Amino acid sequence: MSSPLTEDQIEELITKALDARTYSYSPYSKFRVGAALLTQDGKIFQGGAICAERTAFVKAVFGKNLEIFFINPDRAYKRAILADLLPHAFGPEDVDQVEK
Repeated sequence: MSSPLTEDQIEELITKALDARTYSYSPYSKFRVGAALLTQDGKIFQGGAICAERTAFVKAVFGKNLEIFFINPDRAYKRAILADLLPHAFGPEDVDQVEK
């Protein structure tokens, strides 16, 4: 199975994830964690600290990015589609259904 990501995209995500470690506040563990994810429209979101992946994911979701690729430094990646992760999410189309 071939990757939906190009070699350049993989390299950029690894670099961005490693760079995101500089934002990690880890005064006790001294274990700096960084994460980067790529959205369907080519944007890269970064997160640092213990919740690095969650931080990057939340940034992407608030930016209305619905298809995301996560990658680890070992080049393992995961494709996540928001509708699969949150199948019963509340959205703008639900506002009209609320009684006033």
